Amino acid sequence: VPKKPKHPPKPAKAPTVDKTQAKTLEDETVTAFIRSEYEAWVEQHNKTVDEERFKIFKGNFLATLETFETTGQYHALNQFADMTPEEYKKEPAQVDEVDSYVRAEWNAWREQYNKPADESRYPV
Repeated sequence: VPKKPKHPPKPAKAPTVDKTQAKTLEDETVTAFIRSEYEAWVEQHNKTVDEERFKIFKGNFLATLETFETTGQYHALNQFADMTPEEYKKEPAQVDEVDSYVRAEWNAWREQYNKPADESRYPV
């Protein structure tokens, strides 16, 4: 009959990682997560994966997280999440599409809470 060891074996020592390595690993993990979100977003909006568009998407994604952390306001990424502000401004049809959506949501909110149609309070 084998004897039980008196003490449990010592755990393996965790590898040491300097701050630069840790930052690199953190950045790689964050980028991998955002890439998976981008790929799901691409599929949802019937777009094509593109590395330049991914870089823009990543910046917009991080900006929404920063907004949430500082203000507590959540902003969803819509079909324009891979566009720069300059590109977005050049697309009036898309702006009209978003405006009509926002206006419809605002009107539904007003009706739900019996608020008057006061254009000065329109959120856009």
